[in-house]
Amino acid sequence: MPNTAGTAVILPSETQSREFDAKLLLACALAERGRQVFVGSRIAIHAAMHRFPRSIYVAKDFRKPSNRIFRIMHDLGHHIVAWDEEAVLFYNAREFHERRVHEPTFRMVEELFAWGPQNGEFLRSAPGYDEGVPVHLLGNPRIDMLRPELRRYYDEDVASLHRRHGRMILINTNFGKLNHAVSKYVVRPGGKDLSVGGTITPFMQQAWEHRLRIFESMKALVPFLAQNFRDHTIIVRPHPAENHETWKQAAAGHDNVRVIHDGPVQTWLLAADAMIHNGCTTGIEAYLLDAPTISFQPFDGRQFDFNLSNDLGIKAVTPDDVAETIRRIGQLKTDSTPEEKIATLGHYFSGLAGPLASDGMAAVIDRRAALYDGEQKPALQRRASAQIHSRLRALHKRLASHIPDHKNSRAYNEQRFAGITAEQVNDRIGRLRDMLGRFDKIKAAHYGDNICVVSSLGSSLPSPFIKKNQ
Repeated sequence: MPNTAGTAVILPSETQSREFDAKLLLACALAERGRQVFVGSRIAIHAAMHRFPRSIYVAKDFRKPSNRIFRIMHDLGHHIVAWDEEAVLFYNAREFHERRVHEPTFRMVEELFAWGPQNGEFLRSAPGYDEGVPVHLLGNPRIDMLRPELRRYYDEDVASLHRRHGRMILINTNFGKLNHAVSKYVVRPGGKDLSVGGTITPFMQQAWEHRLRIFESMKALVPFLAQNFRDHTIIVRPHPAENHETWKQAAAGHDNVRVIHDGPVQTWLLAADAMIHNGCTTGIEAYLLDAPTISFQPFDGRQFDFNLSNDLGIKAVTPDDVAETIRRIGQLKTDSTPEEKIATLGHYFSGLAGPLASDGMAAVIDRRAALYDGEQKPALQRRASAQIHSRLRALHKRLASHIPDHKNSRAYNEQRFAGITAEQVNDRIGRLRDMLGRFDKIKAAHYGDNICVVSSLGSSLPSPFIKKNQ
């Protein structure tokens, strides 16, 4: 029997183009079970955390920067479950633990979702892991969005890209550390990585030296392709954290190059004649979508590279190799069977076939939420203190948004999450409805700027707390 009241769910999205559609799918699966689900910008949700009804918050990591907001949520009476959005980038547990797990923050998570068996092993061996905390090997909603039954979800956007750009070659970059949009977070060999608290290890020193050489080679590849493929638009799609100006400078003087980061990457992969990358998770997404992919590897460095992603593409060492591969890409086999994909990726990803990861997650979250339906609120003094801390944190972030070249600057925030309205969310729910034959009674309503509440028709909705800026 669907739950028509009780504990809600909060699904924040840090990078709109990377994860919003996937989290909307999970929101619909939860709303189908009767839960009210708040979806939208992570920044906007955090700024208004004190305004939400008691909820289960689905976190994107458990790193040190999340510690303060986790403590505020805990004292407000919210509960936290989590997965790590970057988990698949790591090959050994030690590096994952050092860079992605902050023990006090990790201990506040009540359920964990793993992308697959390897990630599950890393989570269970993490410092501070409590054996009483379940680790669910269900996959991830982002993988759901790559499955055949949802591929037509992107048809409308693919057609729009073709109308705007014609034939395309996509260069997907992954140099957020070397080319960060906020200058203090740029990492250079011999320097510091402030995102993990300081000096980089000798191994990472060598890794950044290797990545820097690839970065310079990728920048040189942009004008080369622009000159050799005048009948194509060269689309450079930077990592969400990157400085776009670097790529615009690399493309200077070439009118068939565009530096763009908007819309889901799946749309671009399905629209492009070929995608070029080095060590980017997009290589995995392209493989699952049967999109033609070239792994540009001008330097040998398997000990430093994200080899799983690189190995799924066609290797090219020189710019001439890249050009020749693009010219004959239509003759190369790029599709594979579901069985082949499971055999290749099954150690890293669950949910490649069978039930959607979103449905498995929705069942777990709904069961967890049922434990808190009707739960007594934390003590008034504790909630009042959390309210004050939440408002002060929001004020600090709002003031920082006016500082150029700051991690909370308005420009950088908008680069990661450009904005969403209830009308746009309902359009995307309609697409999911058409693909899956579900969600007939699911609808989104405005709740705050860049925040919507997704629920089943007939549910009593909380009143919006911020007027629409329209």
